[in-house]
Amino acid sequence: MLHISLTNAWAFAIDQFDNIDPTKASQIYDELITIYSTPDRTYHTTTHIENMIRTIYELLNIYSFDNHNIKKAELIFAAFFHDAIYNPTKHDIIISEDQYSDEILSANIAIKSLKFMGLDNSDSLSRINELILLTDGHQLNPKLHIETLIQEIFIDSDISILGTSEPKYYDYKTGIQAEYVHINFDRFTASRLEFLTHYIKKKAIFNTEYMNQMYNKQAYININGEITELNYINVEELIRTTEG
Repeated sequence: MLHISLTNAWAFAIDQFDNIDPTKASQIYDELITIYSTPDRTYHTTTHIENMIRTIYELLNIYSFDNHNIKKAELIFAAFFHDAIYNPTKHDIIISEDQYSDEILSANIAIKSLKFMGLDNSDSLSRINELILLTDGHQLNPKLHIETLIQEIFIDSDISILGTSEPKYYDYKTGIQAEYVHINFDRFTASRLEFLTHYIKKKAIFNTEYMNQMYNKQAYININGEITELNYINVEELIRTTEG
């Protein structure tokens, strides 16, 4: 398995752009690592960012692009910032129309931080912003000024955990459950089942041909297993409620 160093990935990304201040970039990096290391995060951590960037590297070894290093740097920056704001409590409250999603807030932090660092390439800033927003729903958007394959790579990298080995998938699902432990259990399971069912209905869970060849079969095994488990828990809970 490809070893990923977050510091090396960050250094590569900042080296692709002129005018970035290394001191300010280091400050932002440290702030991001602190965010992803807070005790309330049990899945959306630095490990998730490492895995995401590892998959980006894996896919970029398969697919090539014009301005390859710039595209790679944009994907790295988007990965670092895409979960900068992650608030599971929003899923158990009524969201008013004037409240922004975590993805929008994370994208806003990304653009503000990258500009603070000195990144002044408006096209790159726009693409990084749009990549982060793709993680709200993980749906391709033909209206974006980003190649479809780049969108596919970013989305597949974010959901790559679905196709990992069963022990790693177990850590993933228990990590997600821990982050939502304060949420009403029925609401959590309903939301989780909706998320999983969306993928299990698809013939191909991933977007890129490579990811589907390598990980689609295992993803189906993992997702089916969790759906079965959640349905079993729901039945057990219903029986306890009825008997009580």
